[in-house]
Amino acid sequence: MFARSVRKQVTRIERAFSTSAACNADFTHAVIGGGAVGLAIARKLQEKDGASTVLIERHGSVGTETSSRNSEVIHAGLYYGADSLKTKLCLQGKEMMYDLCKKHDIPHMNCGKWIVAQNEQQMGELEKVHSFAQSVGIPTRFVPLDEGKEREPDVRAEKGILESTSTGIIDSHSYMQFLEGDFEDRGGICAFHSPVIRIEALDSGKGGWKIWTKPDDTRDKDSEDAITADVLINSAGLFAIPLSNMILPKERHRKPYYAKGSYFSYSSSKPKPSTLIYPAPQPGHGGLGTHLTIDMSGRIRFGPDVEWIEDPNDYAVNGSRLQEALDDIQTYLPGIDRDAVGLDYAGIRPKLGKLGAVASGKGFQDFYIKKEEGFEGRRWKLRTPFKENSPEPSAHNIKAEETSVQGSPEDGLPSDYESDFDASMESGSDTEDDIDEEDVIEVDEYFDAEDDVDVPESAEVIIITDSEASDDSDDCFEVVGSELLPCDASETLTSGL
Repeated sequence: MFARSVRKQVTRIERAFSTSAACNADFTHAVIGGGAVGLAIARKLQEKDGASTVLIERHGSVGTETSSRNSEVIHAGLYYGADSLKTKLCLQGKEMMYDLCKKHDIPHMNCGKWIVAQNEQQMGELEKVHSFAQSVGIPTRFVPLDEGKEREPDVRAEKGILESTSTGIIDSHSYMQFLEGDFEDRGGICAFHSPVIRIEALDSGKGGWKIWTKPDDTRDKDSEDAITADVLINSAGLFAIPLSNMILPKERHRKPYYAKGSYFSYSSSKPKPSTLIYPAPQPGHGGLGTHLTIDMSGRIRFGPDVEWIEDPNDYAVNGSRLQEALDDIQTYLPGIDRDAVGLDYAGIRPKLGKLGAVASGKGFQDFYIKKEEGFEGRRWKLRTPFKENSPEPSAHNIKAEETSVQGSPEDGLPSDYESDFDASMESGSDTEDDIDEEDVIEVDEYFDAEDDVDVPESAEVIIITDSEASDDSDDCFEVVGSELLPCDASETLTSGL
């Protein structure tokens, strides 16, 4: 239970990182959601002098939902268009992820990936991907078909092969274990078995946040407890929108969408490609097709497909889709033993709409960032940026969708935005999100949002979010900004559901 396991550890800490009047909150920061994104944010926040961060998780351990049910791919950033946040965050995130893994011996492999075309229309899609990749500096090359046949004789590619050399895989469980251990070593507190049942913005957020939790065991059904925090970060993944709806007025509530992806195992020793194999992208499709991935042990798996569902707890693998998946797989791996392909596991990608996963075609769903009206009392932080490559990626996705964004001050808003952070991760369609090279910054001064201050040209706004927004929706919010520079790592992981 939250109260017994965590509240007794709460201590009042004088925060050296703020010149605002000291609050009497139990914690400086409360992070809801112990997936890859929440862990990365909590870890980074706890690095600050005087910080006291609590990570609130409804399950008994970290990373039991989207963060552990995906393809574990570190994506290169090929699919999301030149001006999208997904591209911006993904490009930096993969490098940060590789650096973090090397530094801390987290199992990973830069195995590369092939995207294959079987006809002229698909070849046209590959050419678009290659042209875009070259324009933003992503290393890709067309593999001559004779070279492809020599390297991967079992793979069919009638018209072309586009190779992405910076794509890789990671052991998502080891990654999250590292984040959790490092967070706790820094003094952070994990509150497991603590589902959130209610949230109150104290004085519209000016006075912090009050969070009620209730034990999920059978011992004390009537008990509940509450803690307070100066800053609230919502990184609850599949349940981030319902949490957001606890705070926002009813007319601004949003409907969550869930894209389930089923994975299929392969028990035969042949064929066994050594690189990831993806079909050509399909404009308007909710995923990247039923592709072939490998894990750190060399095991092959296929998936995910896309099935829109209503229940975010429905992890049953849909066996009725197996034959369709086999037909898709045989377009690029004709020699598979169909009888050796079986049902494996399923993951669910939280979405803000039923839009496409790639930028080509209509209906692409990018991350969306907007300041939420009605919660004006957060503290802003004036910062001067300095260059430093953070050791870990930002926002993403084991599948890689996770997120931190850097931009210029708008609407007169100064530097870093510290508020309720909505990391309602767009856990889907594989994209890694990250922070920019210049987003690790030094705190120079803090002030309240109501203060009249001059914002220097060098000030920057760091915002972190994992949300997606529908193009036909005018009230997309998922605002959330913050100094949480780290949102990082998580996102990169999210790549691949």
